[in-house]
Amino acid sequence: MTEPVAVVLAGGKGQRLWPLSRKNRPKQFVSVVSEKTLIQTTVDRLLSVFPPERIYISTTEKYLSDVCAANIPVPEENIILERRPLGPATAFVLAHAVMQQLHGDNVRVLTCPSDHYVQDPAEFERTIAELADGVFENGATVTVLGAKPTEPDDRLGYMRLEPTKTPDFFHAVTLSEKPSLEEAKELGESGVACWNTANYLAKPGAVLEILRRVYPIHTAEIVAYAKHWVDDVDERTYGYDGVPLEGHELDPFFIADAEVDVLVRDFGWSDVGTWERVLQAREQLGPELPAALIPDSRNIVAISTDGRPIVACGVEDLVIVSHDDAVYVLNRSVASSLESVKEWRAAVAGAGEEGLL
Repeated sequence: MTEPVAVVLAGGKGQRLWPLSRKNRPKQFVSVVSEKTLIQTTVDRLLSVFPPERIYISTTEKYLSDVCAANIPVPEENIILERRPLGPATAFVLAHAVMQQLHGDNVRVLTCPSDHYVQDPAEFERTIAELADGVFENGATVTVLGAKPTEPDDRLGYMRLEPTKTPDFFHAVTLSEKPSLEEAKELGESGVACWNTANYLAKPGAVLEILRRVYPIHTAEIVAYAKHWVDDVDERTYGYDGVPLEGHELDPFFIADAEVDVLVRDFGWSDVGTWERVLQAREQLGPELPAALIPDSRNIVAISTDGRPIVACGVEDLVIVSHDDAVYVLNRSVASSLESVKEWRAAVAGAGEEGLL
């Protein structure tokens, strides 16, 4: 049987964490939680299961140099590109189309985000090893790695579950992407729902069969590009530039009534997509992470990406981020509001400082 492969999706822009995550260096390439960048820790977790030559990175042309400079042992010829950001659904299908061309219909493919945090990497690695080995293979088109909700959150994806005879293993009934807080609370308290961590195990043949039924034109275009990618190594610096697939990457499988299974494990997962979750993750590391000096201060997130110390005395409710070209100070209470961040970014652009976005 063909050995499994992993594809790390690293094309996201991380706009919710501006200014820590910026256009020219989104959060997967930043030391958000530890001294290592998020993409480094993601690949580190995979290396216990997949050799470097069976790990692939999917990103955009804009971030090709960042991937190459990220100090990860993935061969440069294993980088799959899009010309511009086309969304996670397109990246998911493109990954499977390329893996089909390289490894066939039935290779097990783990796709995972590049910018998430895992508190218990040993448990995560054990879980993906079981998935990659086919321990939970049950005829499903996609197997999702789920996490138990710890609090209601309207910025995450929830899956309603139907139990099976296997502990921690479920059939997915519905997907609720970014539900209301009331719905998130109801789902969390139901005992039969989980967060979607966006770690998926699937086989390319089954994935593309569903996609051809739901999005035949898009899929044909993506498969054609994948054949070109495999046949012409010299052209791999030019990314896919087709029409993006709209919606969530799992939508086609629910539309086609395909079986989606979910394995729920507790490994301390976080998408570190808000300042609150960044602070929670950093506090979990304790003394392993150098802390900013913030005497007599409350409710502060202080992160230096350039090594300069941050000292904040007698202040509260702030986000402070130091880059090598600028220091940003934000009101933390509204820093997670996309509308507020959009207004602030517009003001920075209006002042002629596009480079600071």
